Amino acid sequence: MPSLKQIIEGIKTMSFKQKIDEVKAEIKSKKIEAKAYLKLAESEERDLTKAEKAAVDRIVDNEIVALADDLERLEKLEAFADDADRTHLPTSHIDPEDWVDGEPGTSKLSRQGHKPEIIKDVGGREIPVYSKGQSMAAWNQDKQIPNDTFGRYVVALATGQRDICPEFRNDLSTTDNAGGGFLVPNPLERQIIDRVRNASVLARAGARFIDLPAGDTRIATVESGASFSSVGEGEQIPTGGITFGSKLLNLHKRAVLIPMSVELLEDGFNAAQVVQDAVVKDAAEDLDNFIISGATDPSYIGLVDSTLITDTDDSTADIAWEDFHSMAIELRTANEMPTAYILNPTIAGNTDILTTGDGSTSAKSWLGAPPSLEGIQRLQTGNISTAYSIMADFSQLLIAVKQGTFRVEISREAGEYFGKDQVVLKLVYRCDYALTRNSAFRRLSGITITT
Repeated sequence: MPSLKQIIEGIKTMSFKQKIDEVKAEIKSKKIEAKAYLKLAESEERDLTKAEKAAVDRIVDNEIVALADDLERLEKLEAFADDADRTHLPTSHIDPEDWVDGEPGTSKLSRQGHKPEIIKDVGGREIPVYSKGQSMAAWNQDKQIPNDTFGRYVVALATGQRDICPEFRNDLSTTDNAGGGFLVPNPLERQIIDRVRNASVLARAGARFIDLPAGDTRIATVESGASFSSVGEGEQIPTGGITFGSKLLNLHKRAVLIPMSVELLEDGFNAAQVVQDAVVKDAAEDLDNFIISGATDPSYIGLVDSTLITDTDDSTADIAWEDFHSMAIELRTANEMPTAYILNPTIAGNTDILTTGDGSTSAKSWLGAPPSLEGIQRLQTGNISTAYSIMADFSQLLIAVKQGTFRVEISREAGEYFGKDQVVLKLVYRCDYALTRNSAFRRLSGITITT
């Protein structure tokens, strides 16, 4: 029998993908075996014998179920191994530009593994929901393009040098919006959305993104779980059902104008990459800030002020590891599995220097995170106030972006920019969020900064 140390070393070196493929193949084999009994009886125009029925039941109810449990466990372990955190594990990114031998258009990725969950609203419209690591571009089978294409597209439009962006040469020759500007082609737009998600703290925490169709969309939510009771024969079953709710996604528009010097775009050898990186970074930061902290004009309630999220009792005064421990325990007590907690870098720094002992009468050492936080990502962002921290199963956070409204427009002729020989980039998106299960979220509030 292997020792615990040997098991741990085996886990470190095992290929989860290989093991997952093996379990899937075994499940397929078991299904074929069960079907063989059915086909044999059918070919002989008879019912299953008692022994055959027992064999089918054993395969379907026991063996396949056990394998399915193993598969689910392995997939969770694989996802856990891809999770990002300072104290835990490396980040999993959406990367549709994973080239073979560096050649554009020959991506290692396929649609497999990028299939979003497809849900339908009351009108029967299909709504794709993208989880962490799933690429919108890959699922839409967009042709793989180099990772600086958006930046080169902007430079080509601004300077008129169409050869800079041959991937979208035809799109550069026509004006396709009323303001005299150019809308970014859909494949390029989806690439940018994937990159914004890569850079978003909420996406790295596990938030899912909804690609909304036209019109209003109402999302079902769970406000409280069911309470089961022991009931005797003939007794009335008490009411204790799940309390369902809903949220009408009311999309809010976020927009910015970014003027740029034509000379900069013409002369800067790295202008394309700099422009693209800046747009992605700023859009991701705005999305995080809007969903986490909300806005005042017009008013929008973010996660830190949402009345749907319960505050942890230890939500006051100087921060301590016990505060995050309390959030984790409260979530697990509610049968939730937290995936991450988000906090301001200043508060993260305060926890990093928490010590035990005074260095005089007792040894001074760093405290470090308690075992209760193992496996939970710690994600830092300046887009959450130092007064708050949020821990959750972030897969229960749905962020909606309306189809066709996440757009970038480029113009050399709009407003005052033509006279200044500038190009203006207009970035617009509309979004909202919904908590599908309120019990999956906890919040610390009233944190003070240690000086």
